[in-house]
Parts: sequence; C-alpha cells; structure tokens
Amino acid sequence: MLTDDSPIGHLHKNKSDIIHYFHGGSPLTYLILHPDGHVETRILGDDLDNGQQLQLIVKGGCWKATELKTGEFGLISEAVSPGFDYGDMELAEETIIKNQFPQVWDQVSKYVRRIGA
Repeated sequence: MLTDDSPIGHLHKNKSDIIHYFHGGSPLTYLILHPDGHVETRILGDDLDNGQQLQLIVKGGCWKATELKTGEFGLISEAVSPGFDYGDMELAEETIIKNQFPQVWDQVSKYVRRIGA
C-alpha cells in the first residue's frame, strides 16, 4: 500500500514475473524500465474506461517503481511464481541505473532511493 505520506515504491527488479492486482483507493502509476532501456508507464486503478487496469504483469528482469500521485492511499497485492524470495529481488542503486540507462536517467531518477534519504 502506498500512502500520501509515503507515495513512492522505489525502483527494484525481481527475477520472476509478478502479477500486480489493484484492490482499492486511488490509482497507482507504474514505471517499468525494460532491460533495453525502454520506459513504459501503466496505471493500476478501477477506471477502466480511462485506460486504467486492474491487473498488471511485470516481467522478471524489468525494473519497476510505483507512485501514488493523488489521494490518500492505493492498495495492491502481488502474486509471484514460483514464489517470492528476497534473494531474487534487487533494489536499484543510483550508480547502476545511471550508468546502465543514462538516456532515461532524468525520467527515472526520482524513483531511485538515495542512501541516507
């Protein structure tokens, strides 16, 4: 769950594919950074007529971040197969993302957690 006092789920990636399910609250914006450097934006929410979606699959190996842009909270859950293991998840580090994806750094930098921040 993201809240208005903690509105960003920082950039990270998983080895496995993950299905994200929207449950309630305000819509959540997903930023997906693909291994080839392509950035994709999707919105999880219940306003299907305006392009929001209730589920989203993020392929393993893609970096992803989530943001609550309006409202008090957005609630999601995730399903991982074959199963979640913290060893299969990597939090983004500024030097890695900046060096690997310099062409999109300005677009994704706010989603990278700063050490000590």
